[in-house]
Amino acid sequence: MQRRYWNAIACATVRHSPTALTLAIALALSQAAPAQSAEDELLGEVTVTGSRVERSGFAAPTPTSVVSAEDMQRSAPIAIAEALAQIPSFRIASSPVTANTFADLRRVGAQRTLVLVDGRRHVPSQSNGTVDLNVVPAAMVERTELVTGGASASWGSDAVSGVVNIVLRKNLEGFIGNIQGGISKYGDDESVSGSFAFGHKIGERTHLLVGAEYANSEGVGSSHPPELARPWGINGNVGNTSTTNGLPGTIYAHDVRRSTLSPGGLIISVPLTATNPNLVALRGLQFLPNGQTAPFGFGQVFGNRMIGGTDNAGEYTNVGGATKYPLERYTVLTHIDHELTDDTRVFFEGSYAHSLTDGRGNPARNEGTTPFGATPTCTQDAAAPAGGRFRTLSTTALGTITVGIDNPYLPAAVRTLMQGGGINCFSMGRSWREPGLGEFQAHDGVPKMLRGALGGSGKLAGTWSWDAYFQSGRTEYNTIRSFNRNEAKFRNAMDAVDEGLLRTGVRNNNIVCRINADTSTTNNDAACVPVNMFGFGSISEAAKAYFVGTSRLEQWTWQSVGAATLRGEPFSVWAGPVSIATGLEYRQERIKAVADPIAEANGWHTGNVKSIQGSYEAREYFAEAVIPLAKDKPLARELDLTLAGRHTDYTSSGGVTTWKAGLSHTLNDQLRLRATRSRDIRAGNLGELFTATSVTVGNIRNPLTNVTSQVPVTTRGNPSLEPENANTTTAGIVYAPSWLEGLRLSADWYSIRIKGLIGVIQSQQVLDRCYLDNLAQFCADVATGTGGVITGVTVRQQNLNYFETSGVDIEAAYRFPLSSVSENLPGRVNVRLLANYVDKLATTAAINATTTELAGQYTNPEWTLFGTVGYDLGRFSAVLDLRYFGSGTIDNAKTVGTGPLNLNVNDVASNFLTNATFQYDLGDKGPLHDAQIYLRVNNVFNRGIPFPSQGVGGAAAEEFLVGREFRLGARFRF
Repeated sequence: MQRRYWNAIACATVRHSPTALTLAIALALSQAAPAQSAEDELLGEVTVTGSRVERSGFAAPTPTSVVSAEDMQRSAPIAIAEALAQIPSFRIASSPVTANTFADLRRVGAQRTLVLVDGRRHVPSQSNGTVDLNVVPAAMVERTELVTGGASASWGSDAVSGVVNIVLRKNLEGFIGNIQGGISKYGDDESVSGSFAFGHKIGERTHLLVGAEYANSEGVGSSHPPELARPWGINGNVGNTSTTNGLPGTIYAHDVRRSTLSPGGLIISVPLTATNPNLVALRGLQFLPNGQTAPFGFGQVFGNRMIGGTDNAGEYTNVGGATKYPLERYTVLTHIDHELTDDTRVFFEGSYAHSLTDGRGNPARNEGTTPFGATPTCTQDAAAPAGGRFRTLSTTALGTITVGIDNPYLPAAVRTLMQGGGINCFSMGRSWREPGLGEFQAHDGVPKMLRGALGGSGKLAGTWSWDAYFQSGRTEYNTIRSFNRNEAKFRNAMDAVDEGLLRTGVRNNNIVCRINADTSTTNNDAACVPVNMFGFGSISEAAKAYFVGTSRLEQWTWQSVGAATLRGEPFSVWAGPVSIATGLEYRQERIKAVADPIAEANGWHTGNVKSIQGSYEAREYFAEAVIPLAKDKPLARELDLTLAGRHTDYTSSGGVTTWKAGLSHTLNDQLRLRATRSRDIRAGNLGELFTATSVTVGNIRNPLTNVTSQVPVTTRGNPSLEPENANTTTAGIVYAPSWLEGLRLSADWYSIRIKGLIGVIQSQQVLDRCYLDNLAQFCADVATGTGGVITGVTVRQQNLNYFETSGVDIEAAYRFPLSSVSENLPGRVNVRLLANYVDKLATTAAINATTTELAGQYTNPEWTLFGTVGYDLGRFSAVLDLRYFGSGTIDNAKTVGTGPLNLNVNDVASNFLTNATFQYDLGDKGPLHDAQIYLRVNNVFNRGIPFPSQGVGGAAAEEFLVGREFRLGARFRF
């Protein structure tokens, strides 16, 4: 009865107010009988990252989750991030091409989560300051701490949403290892991994710790199993109004295909010069191998997409690339501690990490963006004999090929139809999937990280102690894209001519590139090989060798950090000693990138990144204090006030000040309240300040007409960025009741509001803010051509107006022996539930701009839950973990209806993922006295992506895309 009563209060209050939940439970339980909190036991034994102050028994007011090595083992992860993803507030921000894995707390961006190793900054893996969590071998990790609250005052810039601190096993004695192999139900995603650590005391004063890790995953190709991801997609109902076809402007449907291209070429438009049956026969004619043609099997056409049809079954809207990129990585880390005296220690730490990918990206393709049946413009060579010859042109930025009637590779039957219809050119769409051409391939587009750190710690007089370190490291980032298309050469090769026809008006079947045959110009390229575009497989190896090449980018980032901290208890007040920590930190960041000459000139189809160079320095001064306000009083067994402040001078943007105030109130041995208020900052990082200008081809949709097309998207950095500042508030409770031993509950409400958020408004958002909000600063970044057709979009790093998020984290853990239920039941049960409720996740790009609210959309569901149920019986144990991602809208700003801005469906169903781990201890004697074998089954029920999701919602769990997966492994120690 009592439990039902408290559950009713909790459900009612959290539905209406997270703060009310905190107050209601606090008041109701403040008189409960004593019991020791599991969290208090942990916090009394180790120093966690919630504060720089080190004091026995002190529990920081900032919410902190601790994931032990044993917790990590339950999910049999290939990488640390897989285990941390079990916490709903943690998100994996991954880059499939680079194979990096980054921490993203509170969904506010990985660049706002600071990653530490043993409380020290780590050399970044990328130019945006983020650290790949794979750089530390998992076997070396003793625990990982997640501070889910503003921590800039304690730990510095980038800790806006919190801190992830990886703590090493510095006291390890002996050798530990973990090896495993895996494969999916479909025979792909094969993986092998091994993680090892060795610790040994050398003499009386030196301890050596060495770790290494290797992992190799083959990944998953672009062909999804049908039960996991069907070819559904988005159709823009071009030109729709509620009075035309009665359908909404955006239509989500199954079996969405391309309607304006085919693997061998598709005629999509011809000049409307006459009424002739030949025009109808030409439009919709596709080119097959060996000069053959056939009518294209259209479905229900919506612009450049269609629903159904008998052709293009493989040309989905998101076709190409890998579902999960292959990954090979290896890491080595060494840590040496040495006691100079009984009170002074020094350490050295060195590490090297390298990740490799060989993944395939989206195919280079030309799509006819002009609506089917529209009129192309025929271009003539006026200097040629016989009245001029018609050129074959490629406007690759817009994704259109215009084919002239004189193209010598044009099948004779098609030329005859053109002549009968009185037309001299047509527009064609084609995808490029021939081997060595269809998909660019990224090699080694990942970092090589080399890092060294040297430092020490010691005791001074009285309660005073110190620690200091210096770290320096470099990350090398090389991107090599094979099978990339050189656009200038591609256009040269495409414009093939019959040399005799061009020069004398009589064909001689000598097919060459126009630039080498046209005597009216000095533009020529002796290496040019003409290309036959008509029909899949028609492109010769010689032509590929001419216009396909390799783009390269070499980028280096350097970081040097020096920091020193002084700690002590200078005096006492009525409730006990005051503890302080103060210190200073210096940091220098540098970047240099060198691109190939073709990329500098925007000459590649994709990956046109430019050379850059830049640097900045930061000088920081900080102080933190814990002031006891009460001790062993009624309703206040302990009451501590935490204050922290930091001033930082950036050479890039000037000085900023951050601060934090927090209260930790232990009412009794059962109940603790905690609350913080902080001002947090983050200055622009190397990537944001000095982002190399790059030009790629992107898909965009005109917000007014729903016409989708490919246009060049230019990305720029911004050296004038101002630091963003955030106001962060957290309030929560920790409750371990005496009336149910083994139960622990916690709930924390949080609110983060970031002013001047540093970010990029993506190309589609730029268009929305221009066309829907009529904001001049965004319209200035939209280039248009004749008739208002969008011809390009620029996106840039900028200080946006503001971002805000709020929500509640809830945790419940309960462990009990089954004998407490019945004397005849053996074993022990462990139950844990973690939940995250997001009330707001909104960005306002500029004053008067429409706020983009993402909370409640399927990619950011309001509720995300993770639960585990474990059973231990002697040597055998089993763990069932369940992940729930709540349902959500597709777009919070739109509704279902028949207008041009409406959708036909606006919700994605919830999804439930079930994983299981089974473990057996091999024995307690002999060489296998501390060894286990285990089987991990991910996505037990082979759940796929719910319609009409274009990706994976919630935690972006790749298990939904991979399907059921098995991992078999062994752990050992000796």
